[in-house]
Amino acid sequence: MEIHPPHGPIHTKKDFFISLLAITVGILIALSLESLITWKHHRALVREARTNLAVEVSSNRKTMETYLQDIHRRQKELSQVVTTMKELQQKKEVPMNLEMSYTFHPFDSAAWHAATTSGAVSYMGYDELQHYTDIYDGQYAFQALQTEALKNTADVTSRLQLMDPHRTGLLHKDLKTWPAERFEEIERKAREELLATQLLEALAKATLEAYGKISPKH
Repeated sequence: MEIHPPHGPIHTKKDFFISLLAITVGILIALSLESLITWKHHRALVREARTNLAVEVSSNRKTMETYLQDIHRRQKELSQVVTTMKELQQKKEVPMNLEMSYTFHPFDSAAWHAATTSGAVSYMGYDELQHYTDIYDGQYAFQALQTEALKNTADVTSRLQLMDPHRTGLLHKDLKTWPAERFEEIERKAREELLATQLLEALAKATLEAYGKISPKH
């Protein structure tokens, strides 16, 4: 912003005050225009961030819905493992067709990183910013728990593979010679993983609820 003094000499107090008033009005107009331009830029920044975040949240919501279905399937598999291990401890004949499946689902956060890097989040209202923060914090926590659950599932799966007749040539009668402690250990691991999936399910539902508050036209 540049301020130019009036052209020509000032001879009277009236000329001086007129010049001062002109300069003051000019400064105020310039400041107002600059503020208006800055305000419009900030609005455009926030509007773009909201659009990108809405698209990203919509994609993550679909991913979470898919993962929730996977959780329910894994809970059934783990419950079957627990039941089978209890029966093996009692030396019962049980079908050894146990299966464990696990899929890892990554979640997008590029729009959120872009919004924080550009400074768009600093121009959002507190409630709106808090809502987005809760969404992505919950998402990060979910991914961390998901990674831990993957390790636990791999542990249970490796133990079950030692009992797979197709892999080891074991017969059902051979399993009866195993000490009950081996089955108890697998049962314990399966129960721990079952509890972890219940926590994942609760966190998934809470995150889905938070996602649902963001619309494509938010």
